[in-house]
Amino acid sequence: MTNDLHYKTISELAPLIRDGVLSSVELTESQLDRIDRIDGQLKAYATVMADSARAQARAADAEIAAGNYRGPASWDPGGSQRLVRHKRRSHDGRQRCIRR
Repeated sequence: MTNDLHYKTISELAPLIRDGVLSSVELTESQLDRIDRIDGQLKAYATVMADSARAQARAADAEIAAGNYRGPASWDPGGSQRLVRHKRRSHDGRQRCIRR
């Protein structure tokens, strides 16, 4: 299943995570593997924060295991690109930041 996860919508992934068929960590690793494979050509990411994504996925899985499933808000697929300003990361000219 992990080969096609990047084609699934959040609505398709959420029940898999809720039901324990897929973990947040598995989903995150799948997305990070895809980024590693193809971003050299696409250059879609200015910064890949893999360690942070993995930590968030582990935390989400722990929360879900404790019975606090909040739907897609419980987990964050590592491949999602957020266009927000992060105070600890530099941004190059290719990335546009939006102030909240």
